[in-house]
Amino acid sequence: MSVVLEEDCVRILDRRTFPLSTSYVVCRTCEDVAIAIEEMVTQSNGPFFAASAAMILAAREAQRLAPIAARLSCMTAARDRLLRTRPTNNNIRDVVAKMMDGIAELAGERDFARRLEARMREIWDWRMARGRLVGERAAAFINDGDTVLTHCWAESSFIETLAAAVRQGRRPSVICTETRPYLQGARLTAHSVAEMGLDVTVITDNMAAHAMACGKVSCLMTAADRVTLSGHVINKIGTLQLAGHGGRLMPALATAKRKRVYAQKT
Repeated sequence: MSVVLEEDCVRILDRRTFPLSTSYVVCRTCEDVAIAIEEMVTQSNGPFFAASAAMILAAREAQRLAPIAARLSCMTAARDRLLRTRPTNNNIRDVVAKMMDGIAELAGERDFARRLEARMREIWDWRMARGRLVGERAAAFINDGDTVLTHCWAESSFIETLAAAVRQGRRPSVICTETRPYLQGARLTAHSVAEMGLDVTVITDNMAAHAMACGKVSCLMTAADRVTLSGHVINKIGTLQLAGHGGRLMPALATAKRKRVYAQKT
């Protein structure tokens, strides 16, 4: 896990330096976690886990307060602070809403923080199971010997897709864009693919359209900030040039609330 909740802190893998170094940022308060999210210590699915763990830090602080109103005020402040870290990130919004569901009744319990942590663990299990489901569905789009182009860092959705394809007897190769400015593709995606024993090539962002035009790419799987019901994919600068060339486009539903994978032919 890139986010670890401990008795007195949350440890977050610093993805700004990984895999050149493996170090964790130690966060002892909700504010520390909020700053880590804002400073891109964690990315992709990371803010989902980090924000929910931050709510536990807030709950532990709130539990030391006697009046229920004071506890609720503490939790509301934590929620609002986390929502301000990255307003376009639905992961943070959704998980914080799940953590706050029924909080008024829960706040009166003596073991308030422990019960909220149990909820968090269930949410984490659900999220990881959902990633595996996305992977199983998306793997159907990959044929043996395909070359998959990927942009940004789709995290578990992409890795679970490759793992499912391998389990089903198919071995794709992968081309990763470097993904400026934080180089998530070069550092995170490429590293994870190599760990799986699959062939991986890193290219600069402006080489991707050329690679597709030359027929070197079988399909594209990209992270996405939004995927609409109509199949539109909304993502960072650099994705449009990929969607504009032929091949199969597979949106990674890492941040979309979907139970199946939508494919958009381009």
